[in-house]
Amino acid sequence: MNEESLHIWKAIRAKITHEDSWIQVRVNWLLVSNAFLFAAYAALLAIDPSQSKVFLVATCTLLLIPILGIVLAIFVFVGVDAARDAMKAANKELSVLLPKDVEKLPELHSPDEALTSGIVASNGIILSIGAAWFIVLIATLCTKLVSFIWCV
Repeated sequence: MNEESLHIWKAIRAKITHEDSWIQVRVNWLLVSNAFLFAAYAALLAIDPSQSKVFLVATCTLLLIPILGIVLAIFVFVGVDAARDAMKAANKELSVLLPKDVEKLPELHSPDEALTSGIVASNGIILSIGAAWFIVLIATLCTKLVSFIWCV
């Protein structure tokens, strides 16, 4: 193994580390943004229906917030999936660039069990948030439909 091989390994390792960091950033961003969305949703639930102008806006917003939460979860899921694809491509790149030295170089990432656990954790968070917003959206639609039927 020569100095050039080590330099290529470090560059590819940096790519993988970069993408792994982006996965963490995306999931953290999703968690923080959803904290604000859930807080806004809860605040809107407290609006008095007798204030008709505000209540109409609140009702529309109660439907838009869960939709936004679902869309954000989908975007983050796609972004995390793209980052994982880039990490796989970087792994293949090492095999193509240094086919003779691959066995001599250190591993580029954690063992497969750790990678699988990380994938399950980040996808689990994303899917849980998306599912929670989907349930909130269905509950909101059902509640508004029932209240509309009662008013008619």
